[in-house]
Amino acid sequence: MVGKLYCLLISILVLVVSMQKTLAQEVSAGVDVALPAGDLSKAVGNGFGLSARYENEFGKRMSWLVDAGFLSFSGKGSAKSITMVPLQAGLKYYFQDQINGLYVMGELGFHLVSGGSKSETDFGVAPGIGYYFSDFDLGLKFQTINSPQGNYDYIGFRAAYIFPKR
Repeated sequence: MVGKLYCLLISILVLVVSMQKTLAQEVSAGVDVALPAGDLSKAVGNGFGLSARYENEFGKRMSWLVDAGFLSFSGKGSAKSITMVPLQAGLKYYFQDQINGLYVMGELGFHLVSGGSKSETDFGVAPGIGYYFSDFDLGLKFQTINSPQGNYDYIGFRAAYIFPKR
């Protein structure tokens, strides 16, 4: 019985790996600018950071993605500066070709937020739009983060370089 289960698991692993080679997949690194909105704009200035994203197609014009990043916001007046580490997953829908051209997307995940002596992990959601060139991805999103202190909202711009496939 263990041998059959082992063979089944190996077969599934081989199938998944072979499918991955035929699917379009991309890795990108980006520069991010975040313009605070709502209550967040009263406490901090613009945010700047870096991000990394992995994207893989499924379906005809869809792809799923995971990304991680780092954003730093300078404090206004007596307010402390804050940092955010977003860890999110999402979906993209392309209007033209698979992983090419104009797209809309939605992301959700967690933001590790720290500032002063406080640190918290909050849930966030972001609808967005963008354009995917052959070597670059330009995106715009509205990020809202639920925090015990209220919502942290920002408009995010991302310009990313897409690494060549091997």
